[in-house]
Amino acid sequence: IAKIELQNDMPREHDYAPYLRVATTDKWNDVAHWANSLIEPHLLSDQTLAQIVSEIKKTSPTPEAKVKAVYQTIQDRIRYVFAHVGRGGYEPHDTTDILKNGYGDCKDQTVLAVKLLRDLDIKADPALIVTRGRGIPDMTIPGISFDHMIVHIPAQNGLQEIWMDTSGDKGLFPGFTLGLEGQPSLIVNDATQNIVTIPAL
Repeated sequence: IAKIELQNDMPREHDYAPYLRVATTDKWNDVAHWANSLIEPHLLSDQTLAQIVSEIKKTSPTPEAKVKAVYQTIQDRIRYVFAHVGRGGYEPHDTTDILKNGYGDCKDQTVLAVKLLRDLDIKADPALIVTRGRGIPDMTIPGISFDHMIVHIPAQNGLQEIWMDTSGDKGLFPGFTLGLEGQPSLIVNDATQNIVTIPAL
């Protein structure tokens, strides 16, 4: 194999170097199912979480107002901390612990937002994201190339599709950054079949 001279600002290595990728599945649904199995057991409720849901129902009459109230609740109550303490990079803490501790990383904030939204009768799922800092890796076969998690809210009664990122400090709703536009995403639920591209907002 010919020697490759490294240079500044080179493209991702799969654009210029020979490589072989191997997967144990040819279905993105298997990856979504695996991720969902790590997330769903942590979507718990307690009296404090139920009280937050009750307060949002009283003060937010429309679905859009409820989504914005959940976003603001995360901004006000959960400090973003990047850490994989006590588990792997894809498994969140229990939603009840996140609320009690008052901090969490992107997946912790995402699962808490998803739990609150679902308890408010709004369909919402976690979405695994490949951020722009990682480029756009080869997504032709299933694998784990994701480095961020946000909330996906599909279009439903009274709502257009929303991609919501709660992990910024004091961000404006929906907290979405330019660095996520056009990036590959896997919406985490057992019905997911394929990668989707995040739209330009």
